[in-house]
Amino acid sequence: MNPLDQALENLADISVGNEVSYWPLAWGWWVLIIVACMTLIAASYATIKYRQKRRVKRKALLTLRAIPLTETSALEEIHHVLRAACIHYFPNKNLSAMHGQAWLQFLFSQHDLNDTQKNTLRLLTESLYQADVNIDPESASNAVNEWLNKALPPRSQDV
Repeated sequence: MNPLDQALENLADISVGNEVSYWPLAWGWWVLIIVACMTLIAASYATIKYRQKRRVKRKALLTLRAIPLTETSALEEIHHVLRAACIHYFPNKNLSAMHGQAWLQFLFSQHDLNDTQKNTLRLLTESLYQADVNIDPESASNAVNEWLNKALPPRSQDV
């Protein structure tokens, strides 16, 4: 027998060893899992707060769209939707007692409106106290829709 063959036969078999296990995870993976969970919790909390803060605004916009503009009470209903949303978002401003010029000043102070929108809101407010109105319910609805979208919910310093 060849000495090389004899040396090869004396060698032991190659040991593959155990497979590498995923568990327990290294500390870096635990940190990554904790950071991911905290991010998910923070994002969920922020989303819930965002939706809660805008719930009344969404409801007001849906109610505004549902008002039949052909009925005689449309302007009154549009004004009621606007006032109810404002009372909810500005509880410390005593809005339920405001009317006329004070009410209009409040509306104008919350959002920069163009002259057409200001005039439409002025006519809407005045239409509550007049028998003959010269305002189109659709333009009133559009002006209130614009105001609700831009002014609500207020920034925290406005409340």
